[in-house]
Amino acid sequence: MTTCKRSNKKVLSCSDTTPTVGNIFRAVIALLSITTAGAADTTSQAQWTITSGGNGHLYRVVAKPNLISWDAANAEATLAGGYLATITSPSENAFVFSLIDNPAFWTQSANDHGPWIGGFQPPGSSEPSGGWTWVTQPGASSAETFSYANWEAGEPNNLTATVLGTSYNQDRISFFHSGSGRAATWSDEYNLVGSPLNQWTISYVIEFNSIPEPSAAALLFLFGLVALRRRVACAKDKR
Repeated sequence: MTTCKRSNKKVLSCSDTTPTVGNIFRAVIALLSITTAGAADTTSQAQWTITSGGNGHLYRVVAKPNLISWDAANAEATLAGGYLATITSPSENAFVFSLIDNPAFWTQSANDHGPWIGGFQPPGSSEPSGGWTWVTQPGASSAETFSYANWEAGEPNNLTATVLGTSYNQDRISFFHSGSGRAATWSDEYNLVGSPLNQWTISYVIEFNSIPEPSAAALLFLFGLVALRRRVACAKDKR
């Protein structure tokens, strides 16, 4: 890491010093706060701690600048090292809703449409309420049992639409509230986006079984960026 010695605001010299682990993490955090400030995605996260009766998992809600399909959200959750949230109890549902209860993560039309979670219907399931299942968590041999649901009144209703001769069913789960305002209830929605399919969903909830840590490669990359920024700043000060 490059440090510069100054006297009366003039640079006397610059030299490399060996950074401590604490300095590296502080630099990473500082850089992340800078680089994410202008990012297009809006995010929020919270851990459902064991001491509060939770499972110790971390939940992150991500809102995109545009519509996102369930498939795309599922892929992004996997890429982030987690999975679309699998909600298996009223208390877990309440915790997740407390995280997403923000207009930034919802789209208000005639109804209010919230984030995707990890529920879906495999092809051939009986409609409207048969076959619902959760995504399989990384490292698990099978999905959690779909024993809990918090459907909005009248849901799931399996609306269908035909586009260019192909029929589509509502077979993915998102948070939803009939009418105005947000609620912790769910609806089945079209996976694909665009008229006349899903025209509302912009966000999704990722669940992590443990607190994700940056990889060694990511830390080295970010540390390199921090060092480069300091070198550039020091060079400007010398002018």
